Amino acid sequence: MKRFVFLVLIGFSYLLQAQTIHQFSELKGDYLGQKPPDTIPEIFAPGIVSTSMHEHSFPSFSMDGKQMLWTSGFIDNYTYNFPIRVIETKCTNGIWTEPEFFKGIPLNNSYEAFFSPSANRIYFTSTIEQSEWGVGMGKQDIWYIEKSETGWSAPKNLGFPINTNNAESKPTLTSKLRMYYVGYADSVKNNYGIYRSDLVDGNYQKPELLPKNINSIYLDWTPFIAPDESYLLFSSY
Repeated sequence: MKRFVFLVLIGFSYLLQAQTIHQFSELKGDYLGQKPPDTIPEIFAPGIVSTSMHEHSFPSFSMDGKQMLWTSGFIDNYTYNFPIRVIETKCTNGIWTEPEFFKGIPLNNSYEAFFSPSANRIYFTSTIEQSEWGVGMGKQDIWYIEKSETGWSAPKNLGFPINTNNAESKPTLTSKLRMYYVGYADSVKNNYGIYRSDLVDGNYQKPELLPKNINSIYLDWTPFIAPDESYLLFSSY
């Protein structure tokens, strides 16, 4: 199956029906049956994935291409006025299911879900500081859930040294589980920068802030790392 890059084009509008995510029709084929773009970016799955809501960050596909997660919410003047939730669709018997809230991450204000290469773990961002999951380390942390024969585990905080008392978000992983993410960086716009951390013996190591040709004096964020680490996509302004 050919793989191609998705660029999320974000728009803003008033919420008409809070519980209606999209107008759905039967979809078949890779990537929800959407026509792969050429050199000109196209809005992905309009009315299904790209809606009048705020589709945040990037969509994530499982490695077999049979499951897609993305974030949807409602934003007005840069303030979220509608709970942010992770949305899911799966390809079953060649047909994509109607998108719905992903039950593996049950609470509001959890977003930016990303499949690990094995698809047995999903990493995500949450602003939940305290819940039945446990206690967060800061105002925004990276969490994960693990898949077993009985389903998804309760969310777990990734912990130190990735999470701190600042804000960490937007996890993306290579095939070797090296993690790229956004964390606190001093003396840059909004104090955000892109970090990476290696997984050694099951534990993430001290994060490394990427060099200045990536982390400029401006805001650099929303990283997406290729599975083989051959390229890095990110936003900057």
